[in-house]
Amino acid sequence: MSAGNTGAMLSTATVLLGRIKGVSRPTIGSFFPSQVDSPTIVVDVGANVDVKARYLYEFAVMGNIYMNQMRNIDKPRIGLLNVGEEPSKGTEILQQTYQMLSESNMNFIGNVEGKDILNGACDVVVCDGYTGNAILKFAESVFTLIKFKLKSI
Repeated sequence: MSAGNTGAMLSTATVLLGRIKGVSRPTIGSFFPSQVDSPTIVVDVGANVDVKARYLYEFAVMGNIYMNQMRNIDKPRIGLLNVGEEPSKGTEILQQTYQMLSESNMNFIGNVEGKDILNGACDVVVCDGYTGNAILKFAESVFTLIKFKLKSI
């Protein structure tokens, strides 16, 4: 948990806790409220701006394990954030990741779009840190805007 510098937090956590065997890069997850009982976790929200398909796959595995073990969701629904739901959408990296997730034993539901983060379409949304951080900062600003608007009524 951090409310400060992401890079410093990630570096310190890696040094103190070490790396998990088989994980190329650590990720940062953030919970978003959803229209269903359980929140949606988005991984990554800022740790890895440049990614490879393998990293995104590993983020999905970590999100899957977290939601299973910590939120008691038997088969967490994994979604890959993309510009459309079709398997052929997105960058080469996203298409490669889609293929890897499709061949995994996880409950991969396919590509999801931004609207699916809050509507409860999946339990885990996988994306690169650049996109995830932009989503996180936008979401933070929405709550600030709502508070401002309510105060001005």
